[in-house]
Amino acid sequence: MLEKQLNHSLNRIKSAQAVLFQESHAIKLMADQLNEKEFSKNFIKTLHLLEEVQKKGKLIVTGVGKSGHVGKKMAATFASMGTPSFFVHPSEASHGDLGMITKNDVVMALSNSGESKELFDLLNYCNKNKIPLIGVCRVANSTLAKKADVPLIMVNVPEACPIGKAPTVSTTMTLALGDAIAIVMAERWGLNPEAYKQWHPGGKLGSSLIKAKSLTDKNVKLIKIKENETLENLLKTYQKTPGVIVIENDKKEVIGTVTNQDLLIKKVNKVSEIITKIPTISEEAPAYEAHTALSDSATDFCFVIDSKNRLVGITNSKSILKQGQ
Repeated sequence: MLEKQLNHSLNRIKSAQAVLFQESHAIKLMADQLNEKEFSKNFIKTLHLLEEVQKKGKLIVTGVGKSGHVGKKMAATFASMGTPSFFVHPSEASHGDLGMITKNDVVMALSNSGESKELFDLLNYCNKNKIPLIGVCRVANSTLAKKADVPLIMVNVPEACPIGKAPTVSTTMTLALGDAIAIVMAERWGLNPEAYKQWHPGGKLGSSLIKAKSLTDKNVKLIKIKENETLENLLKTYQKTPGVIVIENDKKEVIGTVTNQDLLIKKVNKVSEIITKIPTISEEAPAYEAHTALSDSATDFCFVIDSKNRLVGITNSKSILKQGQ
């Protein structure tokens, strides 16, 4: 019985692996397609159209069924990286939403077969009003491919499901192609963390792009002491107002701290003899660099410094986590 269950489990793992291999192989075939003259030419045409639409219009992504779900994700990805974009459902377009599409826009229509009838009104509208149409499908002689100004014909390989019908490989390919176009577009116009932060002000993505100077903990008491100070004077100061000890040199540059343990246990005369090095991070650095700095720190904080290595404040895990809430 146990052996039979084990065989069933192994077969399931093999089936899962087969799906992943099949889909990854399809993406590799599509990557190889970019070496072919016709496909690469239309890929570049797509980029040129999207460069123009960034100046005065927007990218409209459309599709029905599983292609529609992929289209919504693609539109969101494009918008998040600087290409104004939104999704229009083809059925809604036929019932009034065509008015949302102007001659300054570009339409990208998705359909595995290229024969989704729900798309036809929208395709005709684009052709009639000379609105640039990018058609993404797998059949070169389909209605979508023929009506498109720029047909992107993906390789026609079998779906991964047992009956070869459920959109699996085709939707993965479409999604990957959309990512490739969006990322190349972002590279062409020079996407940077500051711009990306504007479109992701909330959540983990947004918090990871906040500058380190925004993460300083204002509630922490800082005790600044010169490195040549005596330990006796440091202890007196610390007993009056406990806090984080910041050791500075004569140029007011931050060089480290003294831990509570060292302060209470080690018997030395000078502060310089018990300095603990603490990682620093530039005040202009993105917050995600603070995660790395904290992981290298002997304590739960790191120093935030300005361009002259002078203290701006400290940040800790609590401050970083708070930004992501």
